[in-house]
Amino acid sequence: MVVDEDYALLDLVRTVLVAAGYQVATWRRRSELQAAVEAQRPALVLLDPTFRWYDDAMAVVVALRRHSMTRHIPLLVWSENQGFLNEHEQRLRALGVPAYAKPVDLTALLAQIEELLEV
Repeated sequence: MVVDEDYALLDLVRTVLVAAGYQVATWRRRSELQAAVEAQRPALVLLDPTFRWYDDAMAVVVALRRHSMTRHIPLLVWSENQGFLNEHEQRLRALGVPAYAKPVDLTALLAQIEELLEV
């Protein structure tokens, strides 16, 4: 599952992942994200938690990591907000969540996804 508010980026990443053989669901809203992940049970979540209109970006990461139905799902964070990535680098690492700065090297991202999924 790819979660981002940027339609163009969602389409690009979906295209790349589908070409690599993955089934891809996308999500644009912070609201109901936890429920969507619980219902869809994706093999992995690629998440930009820094939605423009959402103040506590780490809350969604922590919620996905702490909830019993989602804590086992590999989570990858990406964001163009370098301040967010710098500020939360240690916490993300402690939660076992790799983080990437946008724009991201899609080849490196695919390699990380394959590693997390142990393909």
